[in-house]
Amino acid sequence: MITTLLALLISTASAQDSNGDGCVDSYADANTACVSVDADTTTGLTVGSGAQIQAYASVGADSTLGADAVIAARASFAGRSGEPGAATLGTNSIIARGAVVGVDAQIADDVTIGRVSQVGERFSASTGAQVGYGSDIGDDVSVAANVTVGSLANVGNHTTLQAGALIARGVQISDSVNSGSATEIAGMIGPNSTIGRNVTVSSGARIRKNTNIADDVTIGPNVRIGRSVTIEDNVSIADGARISAYATLESGAVIGTNEVVPHGATVEGSGPIDVADQHTAPGGQTVYRLEYRPLPAGDARAWYRDACLANGLAPVSCDYFNWGGAGGNYDATAWGAVILEKTYWSCNVSSGVMSKTGWSNVLTFHVPNGDSQGVCQNGCTITGAQVAPICTDPS
Repeated sequence: MITTLLALLISTASAQDSNGDGCVDSYADANTACVSVDADTTTGLTVGSGAQIQAYASVGADSTLGADAVIAARASFAGRSGEPGAATLGTNSIIARGAVVGVDAQIADDVTIGRVSQVGERFSASTGAQVGYGSDIGDDVSVAANVTVGSLANVGNHTTLQAGALIARGVQISDSVNSGSATEIAGMIGPNSTIGRNVTVSSGARIRKNTNIADDVTIGPNVRIGRSVTIEDNVSIADGARISAYATLESGAVIGTNEVVPHGATVEGSGPIDVADQHTAPGGQTVYRLEYRPLPAGDARAWYRDACLANGLAPVSCDYFNWGGAGGNYDATAWGAVILEKTYWSCNVSSGVMSKTGWSNVLTFHVPNGDSQGVCQNGCTITGAQVAPICTDPS
């Protein structure tokens, strides 16, 4: 209550309009900006030359508007949550009428947020990004320069729209629970398509309208997917493949480089990956080798994790406490990984497992943020051969 009263007092005290032009004098007189006397503003507001905050707009604390930026009538820009710095709306950027942008936004120049769109917390948009009318953007979403999100689209939490992405009207992208399961899109998604969590759509890929893509799908560069295709979970589509209209790719299907799937065809999945062998260390820790499968294109961390989880097991990693500590590059706990004891398995557990068991082309975690495809094969060299995921009992 006290905070609200203070905000009102500050707003009222600053809303002086001696010449009756409808703009607060302290901004208009300084640099031709116009902060409407009917707008709701609070402390820490910086307004660039020619910028506008229109009638009945709401702007939160510690907000900075660049030159000629506009927060239109009845729009809301929530400002900063209390962290150091300012929430920013860049030069020539527009938050259109009735749109809402959550706290801690960092919006660059020439960005447009369309009318009555809803944008969550910690939104990041680079120069020239566009969000269409009535779209819903979740928390922790990042939009690269010149990327367009069409009208009435839904972009779920933690999604990253990379350079080259285009999200057409009515596309629905599911929420991801954290950055470790985030969807990353650098291709074009056609109207009214649906995208699950932890989906990768690589640069140059084009997906036509009414396509449904489930969770943990990887789509390689320059792939073409026709209209009304169904792609189930854990599918991998390699570079340059062509999936014709009305096709179905069942769970676990792997489509090779430049492979063509005919119109209306169904591609069977690879099925579950079962335990093929096991080995127990003197200290009692057991590792399990799953059956060999092709390594999916792109980020393979979720595929590896899910293969272990399907058998009631967990993926494995090195003892990261010896290599940077919790939260460092070697820490794979975000993916449910269990540490293998280093004195037996060694610090590079891919090499250690091969050495102790005689297995080849094993797949483990090692440096999830640095290894090729996020996983480690054959001492952390991705060979192109089929891989055997290594799992252990959950901790």
